[in-house]
Amino acid sequence: MIRNRSERIRDSVTHYRRACTPRAGVPRYRSAEQRGRMRTLACAKDHLCFLWTHRFIACRGASQRVACGRTGSRRVVLGGTYRVSLFGRRRAAAAVNLPLDVRMVRTESAMVELGTVMPSFALPDVTTGEMVSLDSLYADSPPPKALVVVFLSAHCPFVKHIAGELSRLSADIGSGKFGPVKMVGISSNFVGTHPEDAPERMAEEIKTRRYQFPILYDETQEVARAWMAACTPDFFLLDHERKLFYRGRLDGSRPGNNIPITGEDLRNAIQLCVNGQSPPGNQLPSMGCSIKWKPS
Repeated sequence: MIRNRSERIRDSVTHYRRACTPRAGVPRYRSAEQRGRMRTLACAKDHLCFLWTHRFIACRGASQRVACGRTGSRRVVLGGTYRVSLFGRRRAAAAVNLPLDVRMVRTESAMVELGTVMPSFALPDVTTGEMVSLDSLYADSPPPKALVVVFLSAHCPFVKHIAGELSRLSADIGSGKFGPVKMVGISSNFVGTHPEDAPERMAEEIKTRRYQFPILYDETQEVARAWMAACTPDFFLLDHERKLFYRGRLDGSRPGNNIPITGEDLRNAIQLCVNGQSPPGNQLPSMGCSIKWKPS
């Protein structure tokens, strides 16, 4: 059945109103207005929005502006993850103009039960090509009291944001500040879509960022899946028995939130682990760019 223009507009408005109707677990948008091919949506701070238009969208929430083109559907998260409705037939990718130009979906780490013995792995070092296994990382006698494993990438602005602290943390670990602790990075992104995360580029990152830990290349992405890694950066802290002790963020700093980068959450967890104390009670998830999986 062919619908006329007024019917299509009426249906679009109906879908739009449904998207803005308060429901349990769904953020309420304060107001919205339509102006031809430009649509403006005023959002409450820290809300996720699916936005659509022919040409341009501006989001006046949390002092952020959102501009987009007709390149498919993508969500924008201004902190936190929420359920929201899609409306309209035309969709647009949106990009938040943050200081580090965050243009991808923010993803939180998936919680893994503390005390879980993490799966073994054997992956090549991006610098030397030598195989490094979880067994070899615990081969010292006595074994390290803690092992920091971080899934990371070169392109992600969330990783770039904390690169300086990762360098400082690795230097402190290498100097023995925490005691017998080791640190290793894993790169699992699909280089077919993100060549900047290829092994040779990650090797350059080690030199540029002055990381004092090896980065391993998870080409098959089997390790990322086995460990339930979800984003970059994504942190795992294991104790001397290879059991998961901490599964959380580095600290509360994010691109654009003006919170100083201290690494306090992870640093505190490392010290507790080395001291043989209980894990931190309130473990907040890390947040970053989603891992770029190979197409199925």
